[in-house]
Amino acid sequence: MTFRIKPAMLKIAAAAWLLGATGAMADTTLEFTQWWEPELPAGSLRAIMDDFEAANPGIKVTLVSGPYATTRDQISVGAATGTLSDVVGLDGAWVNNLNAQSALADMNPMMDASGFDKSQVADIVKVDGKAVMFPVASFVYPVFVNLDLAAQAGVTKLPSTRAEFLEAAKKMTIADKNQYGWVLPLSLQTPSGVQNDMMSWVWASGQSMMANGKPDLEGKPVVDMLTFVKSLN
Repeated sequence: MTFRIKPAMLKIAAAAWLLGATGAMADTTLEFTQWWEPELPAGSLRAIMDDFEAANPGIKVTLVSGPYATTRDQISVGAATGTLSDVVGLDGAWVNNLNAQSALADMNPMMDASGFDKSQVADIVKVDGKAVMFPVASFVYPVFVNLDLAAQAGVTKLPSTRAEFLEAAKKMTIADKNQYGWVLPLSLQTPSGVQNDMMSWVWASGQSMMANGKPDLEGKPVVDMLTFVKSLN
C-alpha cells in the first residue's frame, strides 16, 4: 500500500497544527513525529518544514522519523507517559484511543483564536466535538489485474461499476483451474484486508462508514458493500 502526500495540503495542515506560531512563540522548537519522511522522496518533507520556518521566523521544526510500526508504538508510549511530540502524524485508527487518553489537543480554540480559515482543509476529524486531526494524505487503493487472464475471458475494459465488476469476475473465474476473478486477502491477525480491500468499496463510491462522527457499521453504505462482497463469493 502506498500513499502520496499532497504538499499544499500538508502546508495547510502544518500551518493549522502549529496555530499560534507568531511572535509569542518566538525561539520555539516544535517536535514533529511521523513516518512520512522515510517514505517520501528525500528532502521533500523537510522542504515543507523549511517553508513553514521561513514564514514563521523564530520557530523551528525537528522531524522525528521512523517506520510506520515504530512510529505507532512511539506515539502510543508517548501518549501513555505524557511525552508525546508537539505534532504527530496519525493513522485514523489511532484517534479514538489517543483521545480517550486525553493525548490530543482540541484545535477548535486555536483555530478560532487565530482566525484560521477552516475551508482551507479538506476535512477536520472530530471526536466528541473536538477537532483532533486534519487528513493530509491521499491513499491509493489499487486493484491489480492480470490482463492476460482478462483478455482470455473476453474482458476488454476495466469495470467502472459494481455490476460490471461482478460480470467481469464471473467471466474470469474457472474454478476447476483454481482461477478466480477476484481474490480477497483476509487475515485473522490484522484487519487490513477488511479495511483496505472491503471498506474501499464504500469510500470509492463517495460514501462513509461514519455517521454523526461515530462508526455506523449497520448504515446503508456498509450493508450495501457487505451484500455486494457476499455476492462475489
